[in-house]
Amino acid sequence: MKFIHIAALLALSACATHKEPLPVATTMSTITRLEYPRSAQTVGEAAEYILRPTGYHLVTTCPMCGPEARAIAQKPISPLALTPQTTEIDRALILIGGSRTAIMVDPDHHAIAYTWAGSANQYQWAGAAR
Repeated sequence: MKFIHIAALLALSACATHKEPLPVATTMSTITRLEYPRSAQTVGEAAEYILRPTGYHLVTTCPMCGPEARAIAQKPISPLALTPQTTEIDRALILIGGSRTAIMVDPDHHAIAYTWAGSANQYQWAGAAR
């Protein structure tokens, strides 16, 4: 019995001396199930459902939002999101919006806005310019 306790302590001490930093998961890289209620008819309604457990919310008017944020949120859900699947939250939001959409993430205000996909310096993904 004493041997088991010593072995357990050695195993725990080996974990405590791990030198490499552990990877940090951002909220948008968290895995989710791409499913939403049948009552959700628009991109905005489905996105709000996916975002609910994250603490983030969808915005359609903000200083950095273009008029497309509201237009995309009012569109019907993309056929890309009709098949339930397990994926990252940011990818789920893109699938809901359609292949021509991107998301802007404001981690300070826990806000997400849709925009049209463009060049790498025109939009943000998961809080950093892409």
